[in-house]
Amino acid sequence: MKTAAPKTRPAKNSTSSTTRAPATGEARAIDKTKAEAFVERAWEGDIVPKITEYIRIPNKSPHFDAKWQESGHMKKAADLIEA
Repeated sequence: MKTAAPKTRPAKNSTSSTTRAPATGEARAIDKTKAEAFVERAWEGDIVPKITEYIRIPNKSPHFDAKWQESGHMKKAADLIEA
């Protein structure tokens, strides 16, 4: 019994046909250099700064910070994650 290949959809906010997902049965090679550069930019430019900012928030469990609501650290951490 033959199963159908999963359907792919165009990438969100796609403005160019060159950035679309491959059609069913179509394969495209990944440019390793471009992929590595993209990951490096994302890691250094977005992920590491956000993690660093998150770690700086002295957000503790309510069991360790009786004034957690007053301090607002939990809200700051949640807001950062939502951003």
